[in-house]
Amino acid sequence: MPKDAAGCPAWLGRYATWHRQHRQDGPYLVYTCRPSMPGTNSHCLGFGDRFRLIAFMLRVAATFNRVLLIDWDSPAPLQHYLVPSTFDWRLSPAEAREFEGLHVERWLG
Repeated sequence: MPKDAAGCPAWLGRYATWHRQHRQDGPYLVYTCRPSMPGTNSHCLGFGDRFRLIAFMLRVAATFNRVLLIDWDSPAPLQHYLVPSTFDWRLSPAEAREFEGLHVERWLG
């Protein structure tokens, strides 16, 4: 698998460029974990399961040209611990309000 200068897979660099170009207009693929989510009984799996699912969703987003956003607010906002670098995966406050009432599809649950 070809790598870039930083040692990352080449597809990740291509996706990061695409993500920046389409960040504002989607289409979106959103991972969400909030304290109270419909159909989840307030449980978003363990941290390892969450990161594994996000890694899978990143590959899906890159393959099908979707803007991957991560809305992880339980037990604390993910951005308190991780800072976006290659692309900005955080939801803006406006996006959070827009996505708030949408159906949640539970995977691996």
